[in-house]
Amino acid sequence: MEIRFPESSYVQPPHKIEGDMRSAKESFFEMAKPRIRYMNAAEFSEWVCKMTEEENQEKIDTGLTVYCWSQVAANQDGTLERFVENLEIGINKDAFHVDGESYEALVPLVVEHELQEAWLNTKKGRLGNGGDQEVLHTRHLLAERKEFLLAEKTGLGEKLFQWRMKICPDHEDEYRMAWESAKKKIRARTEHE
Repeated sequence: MEIRFPESSYVQPPHKIEGDMRSAKESFFEMAKPRIRYMNAAEFSEWVCKMTEEENQEKIDTGLTVYCWSQVAANQDGTLERFVENLEIGINKDAFHVDGESYEALVPLVVEHELQEAWLNTKKGRLGNGGDQEVLHTRHLLAERKEFLLAEKTGLGEKLFQWRMKICPDHEDEYRMAWESAKKKIRARTEHE
């Protein structure tokens, strides 16, 4: 699927990833946070359809999408430079209301997931002309683990699991594993304190 980036996604000038990883990550998150668009379902569908040239808006089944494109350039000395040229995170606010129940408290956690996934794809670079799907999926799983860890720390782990199951029940094993991993990390930290 080819992506046609909207004007609003262009980062001018492109954001350079530089410095130590901690400061590079902080700089990336600072640049990325204002690039989050909160939309209702109709706006979100239109946004995705325009970028993907998908005509059937009913096919747009997720409320969370990140479009990020980074370039890697080799310098004469063999070092690499990374630049973020496009970044936009679309959040469908309506996706957080399911079966008459509000899951709005999860929005910041989901945003962190999307930011983390965009960071991992920028930091490590995408492969070829869109990325090796297995590598991209692994980065998604890492971001999902962070999302569940943040949820569990704030007492929202079960609510996040319930919401995820309502919007995409086919991934139950994935969600359960991320949630269990979060609970184990918190237990381990508590035992060491």
